Amino acid sequence: MVTSKIIQEVYISSQWMLTDFEPSAVEASLNECKLRWINAPERMSDGVYDLGLRYCVDPLLRVTRYTTFPLDRISKKGGDGNVNFKEMSRILDADWKRPINQGVFLLYPQRVALREVITNYRETGFVPEPPINNPKIRFIAVSSAVCPSKEVNDSIGAYNHDLVVIVKSAVYNFEDRRKFRGLYAHLRNQSVNLPYRIGIVFSVGLPRTARDNVFQRDGFNFSLPGRAGTVLINLGKHQAITQARLEEEIRQHDDLIVGDYEDTYFNLTLKMHHSFVWASRFCHGRPGFLFLDDDFAFIEKNLLAALDKLPADWRRK
Repeated sequence: MVTSKIIQEVYISSQWMLTDFEPSAVEASLNECKLRWINAPERMSDGVYDLGLRYCVDPLLRVTRYTTFPLDRISKKGGDGNVNFKEMSRILDADWKRPINQGVFLLYPQRVALREVITNYRETGFVPEPPINNPKIRFIAVSSAVCPSKEVNDSIGAYNHDLVVIVKSAVYNFEDRRKFRGLYAHLRNQSVNLPYRIGIVFSVGLPRTARDNVFQRDGFNFSLPGRAGTVLINLGKHQAITQARLEEEIRQHDDLIVGDYEDTYFNLTLKMHHSFVWASRFCHGRPGFLFLDDDFAFIEKNLLAALDKLPADWRRK
């Protein structure tokens, strides 16, 4: 068992000064952590999936920590000693050496050697401390045909695909998704007979609740101008219709991955993150992934030729 303990160690190397760390502890055995870590996503009573990074905290886990960086390696003016992340902000932009030494990025945000942490996490499920940015990821709807959840299909291998095409689409782009489905309907329906089984899903968010073109970011209000802003205002007048169309599309096609976030340009990072989380938590059997926008297409013949050139162990056997 992992016991509660305060670690106080000083790591010193020729490049870094690494100082004290005082973590909180959580008791968990290795087997218990692995069971929690690899457990399949579970559907909530209201039909949604709430997912977060699953991990166990081992405060005794040794990991390299970075707290300061030599000043003369980043400042044109040089200087003795080291600076921490906060002190680096006092260096004027014009005084930074170019190219910027990549080592400075190790100081932020939790000052740990990320590769070491990831390696330990993959092998054991343990991390040295809770991550500071572990938001809960919620899916309002997922596909039961492509990468189905365990609740939908206990025999996870039955619907495995060799390649999963994830199409990033704005929730309002109903017509673009209709055209995309029509273009690849034969591939979706007949892919079980092709050399590779190909699944296609669309990653979308939810309609925006505001009815205008005004956004709030970091305490500032600003308006989306031009044609894009006008379109946003017009869409805001038909929120009920958009929501009804989305719900009907989910029922009819079973190929939507709907994340619980407002589908706007400013949330494109969230859309990508939701797509990654869905792929890693729902898609078993190590399929390949192809990410597209809904205004792009692929040539089936060229895609299959590209898959043929990949090493044999990239796909599920």
